[in-house]
Amino acid sequence: MKKYKCRICGFCIEKESLDRNFYCPMCEVSGELFEEIKNNTKSSEKNVDEKYVLKDENDKSIEIYTKSKTIEKDIEKCINCGACKEACKVQNSIDYDKEVFKIPVCIDCGKCISVCPKGALKVRNSIDKIKKELSKKGNFVIASISQAAINTILDELSKDNKNLTEQELVGILKNVGFDCVSNLSISSDIYIMETAQEFVNRVKDMKKLPLIISSCMSVTKYVEIFYPELLPYLSTCKNPVSVQGTLIKTYFCKEKSINPKKVINVAIVPCIAQKYEIQKDEVSSSTKYWEVEKISDIDYTITTSELLNIIKDENIDFENVKEDTYDNIPGNSSSSVIFENSGGAIETILRNIHYIVSGRSPQGKLTCLKQVRGLDYLKEATVTIDKMKVKVAVIQGIENIPKIVEKIKNKELDYRIIEITSCIGACAGGSGQPLSTNEEILNRSDKLYKLDKENKIKTGFENEDIKIIYKKFLKNTNSRISNKL
Repeated sequence: MKKYKCRICGFCIEKESLDRNFYCPMCEVSGELFEEIKNNTKSSEKNVDEKYVLKDENDKSIEIYTKSKTIEKDIEKCINCGACKEACKVQNSIDYDKEVFKIPVCIDCGKCISVCPKGALKVRNSIDKIKKELSKKGNFVIASISQAAINTILDELSKDNKNLTEQELVGILKNVGFDCVSNLSISSDIYIMETAQEFVNRVKDMKKLPLIISSCMSVTKYVEIFYPELLPYLSTCKNPVSVQGTLIKTYFCKEKSINPKKVINVAIVPCIAQKYEIQKDEVSSSTKYWEVEKISDIDYTITTSELLNIIKDENIDFENVKEDTYDNIPGNSSSSVIFENSGGAIETILRNIHYIVSGRSPQGKLTCLKQVRGLDYLKEATVTIDKMKVKVAVIQGIENIPKIVEKIKNKELDYRIIEITSCIGACAGGSGQPLSTNEEILNRSDKLYKLDKENKIKTGFENEDIKIIYKKFLKNTNSRISNKL
């Protein structure tokens, strides 16, 4: 293994080799701007971009990297109270060494925004860009919306209007200008199926356990920066938003004979960290599939709050909104809606593991695993699947990661799967949602559990629409094309 250092920000990493397809998790430059650190030699600082170097030792507020895709700072509004820096230190355990990191360390979690008393920190929004795309002739604009975002939007809009239905929200989105509306739950099913198969494979080989699952980009970025030794334990499947983007720009475009370059995919999610993810190279699987110049799987990411602003700007008559249906990109989802709750990923992955090893639909405890539900920072459960005992843990909050790192490294834990999220309540309490109390987060979670209870299909393997996708396109879980995309 060789050690490399970023010439822009000073981030160090150990890898066999780096190329232009590797991107620095801190400053986002390509691997071409890394230099190898050889034994007994000091790495050069001459190429560090002074524009981004931290300078003011007395500044109580966090510094925002000027190239950040997620957060921006209004200096004139800042009163230098230090609330943001304290939140970053206490809630994320980030107290970085300026001699090591030459630019602000940010994992795009948004906790600084939530505590700023003057609104000096805010999400770097894409509202104007989305409106421009919606009005542009020749575009085919798709809204890929998460169930957690849907429930919150319905709650917020219904405060001042009649109680809107999910079908009416689809109608509203099409009235705003989207040509097509797709629910992200189906890609959650595929993520869960692929991750469940990955776990079964790892157990067979008894390697890279425990499996750490997190579709939270803030967690992934935190691990990349501070604990890269944990990267082999992370699930290799990209998160549902990226899975959906890949399916839209490959499978859907192929089925509908649409030029993927004409498709604008807008992901609507309860998280600001997704704005960071869409620029990464692995979110361009469509390019590999079509073998053309770069096509981004996801063109824009907007938060729940941003979509609410877009809708309110349209002055829609909510009393006379017409219902509409989701477009077949592709089909309907199963119980994967609870994936967005804290503990939901663990619960649904266990259901799919059960199906893989037994060939039967899960029953009893696996359909309502109460031990992993709720807002406790650490939740544990042990289940038996076809004589195999699987102990799992759910961890909420970045600040709790260091507590388990050494135990994992020393193999002191007997967990087989660990779910980690940055936000309390996971996506239901995400940083892209309107500011929420714990009671509001629990209410959103309960609505997702209700949808799960009403749905008789408990795994993606039993979903007929997903079976069609695998038969026509993906073939099998962990197949060559699945791994490629």
